[in-house]
Amino acid sequence: IPVFPQTALIITEGNYLLYDRFGWGAVKGVLDEVWYLQLDDAERRRRLVQRRLGHGDTREHAEFWVREVDEPNAPGAAMDILDSRLRGHPDEMGVLSDRIERVLNSSVFVEGEARRRSDNMLSYRWNEVANRLLDFDSDAGAKLAVRCVENFANANSITTGFHPDPLKFLSNAARVKPVIVWAAIARRLGGQRKEIGTWHLLNWLRGGRTIRGNEEAGLAVIPAPVVFEWVDADAADRAWLLAEHCPPIVSKPDEPSTFARQMLERYGAIEQVRRCLHANNFSESWGGPASEHYRRKLEALDAHLKVETNDNVRMWLQEHRE
Repeated sequence: IPVFPQTALIITEGNYLLYDRFGWGAVKGVLDEVWYLQLDDAERRRRLVQRRLGHGDTREHAEFWVREVDEPNAPGAAMDILDSRLRGHPDEMGVLSDRIERVLNSSVFVEGEARRRSDNMLSYRWNEVANRLLDFDSDAGAKLAVRCVENFANANSITTGFHPDPLKFLSNAARVKPVIVWAAIARRLGGQRKEIGTWHLLNWLRGGRTIRGNEEAGLAVIPAPVVFEWVDADAADRAWLLAEHCPPIVSKPDEPSTFARQMLERYGAIEQVRRCLHANNFSESWGGPASEHYRRKLEALDAHLKVETNDNVRMWLQEHRE
């Protein structure tokens, strides 16, 4: 379309014109005004269908295209644009916060959708924007975290896959609003314990299943008293579950008290709790000969037993050595 020097007004359309990557970043500087149109979802879909009908599509194909192509891509496109905008204009968080909250909470991200493809960069951007929302409005961030817990590891959701970036947001939200986030976790442990998504949630609480020290455990950021208040309400049914899925390192008396140590101090008299923590502690990986690995473990147990003062912890150490 030719644009002549005498043209007084030029109207452009397209969200990508505000994108700051792939050469689009220069566009914003030559625009006098930028308008954003927020539509009801149903009206937006109607207009998209109408646009394709105007291009000669049949109604059946137009509706198919909007449903299968435009709709699954919309939240991702919105996320890219919002992330791009905030990187260049962090002071606009207040203006954009409602839109950001809406996009982050999209069912495509939080609940999962069969048509959404795995996209590591999109997961990274979701995490970045979600953490910005948490910093700006901790209540809104906590609500988002609760929805993530409720839909944890749903197929194609933002929390599926192997330690995705969004788990960093969940850890931050648990640190900022531990009571709210733990309440959502407790509801899931109480009513959906046998679901595969709950198993993945427990893995997050532990900090992973194999490699220690590289992954932040959910239970490391939630204050132990908040968790123990829930456990105490039914210790026989709940304590063993956390013993099986907590970070498994038992600290010495003169070291900062780990969650596993506190579990033994409070609930170690329950045999099932000790058994589950034994199994948990043996879930590990190492390099080199197994004999050398277990020799070092025995030496560490003996050294710990020499200084241990708590009866429950001593009982667990002795059992673990045997």
